[in-house]
Amino acid sequence: MRETHNTELSDFFARHEGWIVSFLLGLAFAVRLYLVFHTYLITHDGILYIKMSKLISQGEVGAAFQLLFFNLYPLMTIPFQQIFNEWELSAQMVSAVFGSLTIIPFYLLIRSIFGRTVALISSIFFVFHPYLARFSAEVVRGPAFWFFFMMALWVGWEAIS
Repeated sequence: MRETHNTELSDFFARHEGWIVSFLLGLAFAVRLYLVFHTYLITHDGILYIKMSKLISQGEVGAAFQLLFFNLYPLMTIPFQQIFNEWELSAQMVSAVFGSLTIIPFYLLIRSIFGRTVALISSIFFVFHPYLARFSAEVVRGPAFWFFFMMALWVGWEAIS
C-alpha cells in the first residue's frame, strides 16, 4: 500500500512539476514583495550601490567604480529605475526579483541530486526562510549573486552528471 502511495505521489509531482515550481516562484515573489514594502531601512552598502547606479546612469562610470568594487548590481538597478522612477525601490525590486528567481535553479539542482520530494520540501523552506526573504527585500547584491551562483551550480551539475 505504501509503495503505491509513493508512486502516485511521484507521478503527481512529475506531471505537475512545472505548475508546482511556478507556484513556488509566485509564492516566493509575493513574500519578497510584501517585505519590499515593509522594509524601512537601507544598509550602508545599499547607499553606495544606489549612488553607483546614479553615477553610471549619468555616464560617470569611472567615478562609480571608485566608490566600490565592480559588480553587476548597480547596472541591473538602472533598467528597473526606468520602470519605478525611484532608486531605492528599483534596487529593492532587483533584489526581490532575483531572490525569487533563485528558486528555479535551486529546485532543479536539488531535484537532480536528491529527487523531487526533497527538492519540493527544500524549496518550501527556501521560500519562507526568514533571512533569505529579508535580504531579498533590501538594497544588497546578495540575491542577484545567489541567482547566478545557483545557476552556475545547477548547470555545472548537469554538465558533469
